[in-house]
Amino acid sequence: MNSNKEWYKSAFDAEYSQIYSHRTDQSACKEIHWIMNQIDKSRQTFVLDLCCGNGRHTTELNNHNLDVIGFDLSAPLLQQANRRTTKTTEKYVRGDMRQLPFPSNRFSLIVSLFTSFGYFSTDAENLAVLQEIQRTLSSQGQVFLDFLNAPWVISHLIPRSREIKDGIHLLQERSITSDGKRVEKKVTYCHPGKPKKTYYESVRLFTIEELRELFDRANLRITGTYGSLYGDDYTHQSSRVVLKAQK
Repeated sequence: MNSNKEWYKSAFDAEYSQIYSHRTDQSACKEIHWIMNQIDKSRQTFVLDLCCGNGRHTTELNNHNLDVIGFDLSAPLLQQANRRTTKTTEKYVRGDMRQLPFPSNRFSLIVSLFTSFGYFSTDAENLAVLQEIQRTLSSQGQVFLDFLNAPWVISHLIPRSREIKDGIHLLQERSITSDGKRVEKKVTYCHPGKPKKTYYESVRLFTIEELRELFDRANLRITGTYGSLYGDDYTHQSSRVVLKAQK
């Protein structure tokens, strides 16, 4: 595929929420409910929804009476997030997750959900994201990282699929790079009667062992490993890997 190293700058456009419409507000509600049951809510002050997209999880965190900031690079998705905002305690900031514009020890809880990690072309850049999470977490602050499970992705890869979602004609072509380290996707979509658009995705296929090593290098202590955001046990057959860690 012809994905470029900075694919994430153009992939998350206004249509992204429609293409991923199966990621619903209802599922976000259940996922945040599970996270809330894993933490001491009395210790929570400021919360960061890292790579918040259109704000599904940010809104749910706010519904739990938390002071939350949604952070993302995509201007179109942040516009969608701002349109759904109903509370002054729900704020949105645009920027690059490798250099978070927040002071050290700012957040008692950081969540990174729906594969918002492994976007960058070098492991050093991806490590920098975890180092920024560690820097901006308060003492004993917690992070939840929801990521794809590499063995499951490789064994369940569908090379090509077509569908119509919310009126959008969608073609998705998927592949694993020759070194086995990234999963890549070419997405071609259009509204009837309009020109086609194409964007690319490329995500590092970190194994669970590699993720644990990165967390260790970032001085984040893993305290829980799950196979979903509903608390399922993690196995190599899980579709997700969810890591709970503490500073």
